Amino acid sequence: MKPRDIFDIIARSVGLVVVVYGLTYLLSAVLVMGVLESEYERYNGVFGFIVVIVGMLVVRGVIPVANFAFPPELPKTPDDRAEHSKQKDTDEAHRA
Repeated sequence: MKPRDIFDIIARSVGLVVVVYGLTYLLSAVLVMGVLESEYERYNGVFGFIVVIVGMLVVRGVIPVANFAFPPELPKTPDDRAEHSKQKDTDEAHRA
């Protein structure tokens, strides 16, 4: 495994922890809102919902955290760039 792959796994694991953290806020807001109606519990509910959404985006890879830490390397010469784009097109064709 490359360091980029390891970092991606760690980032997705942290995203999962963030989802669980947000779910605790959301669950506490839902459970307590039936008993007490206060601004604080609404804040917990909204905060929990936002944290769950952000965590899910990180887990699903919509936010490419690994690309920020390990930017993709571009070829330096124009000939290498043309070859790189051809290789990328064939890789995408194999995935489909």
